[in-house]
Amino acid sequence: MRPPPRPPRRSGGGVGVIIVVGTVIIVGVIGGLVLVNGLAGRTFGAASSGATSRATPASASERPTATASAKPKPPPRSTTRPATTAPPRTTAPPRTTAPPKTKAPPKTKAPPKTKAPPKTKKPPQRSRPAHLQPQRGYDDVPLPGYGSTLEQAARVAMDNSLYGEKVSKSTCSKMPNLYSYPYPQLSEKKLRSGLQIMADCAAAMWKKPMAEAGFQATKVKFRTYRGELKTPCGRAGGYGTAGFYCSGNQQIYMAKGLGASRNLGGYVWGDYLHTMDHEYGHHIQARTGVLNAAGWHEQVEDRQDSLLIRRRIELQANCFAGMAMKRSGKVSQSEMLQWSDGRQDSETHGSADHYLAWTAQGYRYRDIYQCNTFRAPASDVR
Repeated sequence: MRPPPRPPRRSGGGVGVIIVVGTVIIVGVIGGLVLVNGLAGRTFGAASSGATSRATPASASERPTATASAKPKPPPRSTTRPATTAPPRTTAPPRTTAPPKTKAPPKTKAPPKTKAPPKTKKPPQRSRPAHLQPQRGYDDVPLPGYGSTLEQAARVAMDNSLYGEKVSKSTCSKMPNLYSYPYPQLSEKKLRSGLQIMADCAAAMWKKPMAEAGFQATKVKFRTYRGELKTPCGRAGGYGTAGFYCSGNQQIYMAKGLGASRNLGGYVWGDYLHTMDHEYGHHIQARTGVLNAAGWHEQVEDRQDSLLIRRRIELQANCFAGMAMKRSGKVSQSEMLQWSDGRQDSETHGSADHYLAWTAQGYRYRDIYQCNTFRAPASDVR
C-alpha cells in the first residue's frame, strides 16, 4: 500500500508549517504501516501454526513494493534554527545610594583675642652704693662706711678686702722729667699740672685692684700752698710740712717747695713724686674705709696707742707709695731709695729706718697684703 502522495508544498510564509505537518503525517503513515504489518505477521503466524498445509508464497505481484519496505526518509531539516532562550538578563546591582551629604561642621568662632599681658615695668636697677657712684671730672665721691662700732672699725683696718688684691702696672707717658727742678723755676700753674699728671698715673694703677675689692679709686685735685692754711680737716701745713691729705674734701695739699724755704728749692720732680704717692696712699686708705676706721681708734686710745695707730697709718701710706713708684715704670730701685731717704725719726711717721723699709716693701711686692701694717708687730712700726 502506497503512502498517500505528499501534499504540494506551498510557497510563502507557510512553508515551515507545511513541512512540519507533512513530516508528522508521514511519520504517522509509516508507523501505521509498521503496525499493520506486524499485526498481519502475527495473524499469519497464528494461522499457520493451526493448519496442516503451508501457505504458498505470495506472488510477485502480491509482494510488498520496494517503496513499501524502503526505509523512511528522515524528515527534512528545518532551516530555521531552534529558538535558543537568551540567558536571563542579570539585573544590574542595585544602585548604592550615595551617603548622605555630611553637613560642614559649623564654623567655630575665633577665640576671643586675649589681651596682651600688661607690660611689666623694668625692675628698678639696684642702686649703687654711694661710694661707687661714677665720678664726674674731679668731683669727690662719698667715702664708704667703716663700721658702727670700734670692733667693726678695727676689722675694716686689719682685714680689708683690698689686701686680697694685687696692683697693676701703669705706664705714665707724660711724667715730667724726674730730675728737673720744678720750684721755684716753674709757675704755680705748671707745678700743679705736673703734680696732677703724677696723681692721675697713681689713680690708674689703683683702679683695677680697688674695683676688684669693691671700692673705687677716684681722681683727686691738688692745691699748692705756702705756710699754714685752713682746710675741712682743720688748720694744717706750715714750715717743714711737705704736704698732707684731707679726707674731708678728698684733696691733696702740696707745699710749693715741699716745706723748704723758697730760696732753697733743692727738690727735683722725683722728690715730689714720692710725696705725692704717699699722700695718694692716704686717699686709697680713705676710699677703703681704713683711714677713718683707724682714725676713730686713734682718737679714743691713750697717747702711746694713739701714736702707734698713727704710725701704722703713715707707714702703710709709705708702702703704697713704693708700689706706685715701681709700677709707674719711671723709677728705679736706687732712685726710690734716694727720694725716700733722708727723713728723721718721728713719733707719727716712724723711725727713718722703718720709713724707708716700708717704702721698699711696697716697691718689692705687688700683693697689697704686704702693706698691711695693721697686722704687723708693734716692733715693725716704731
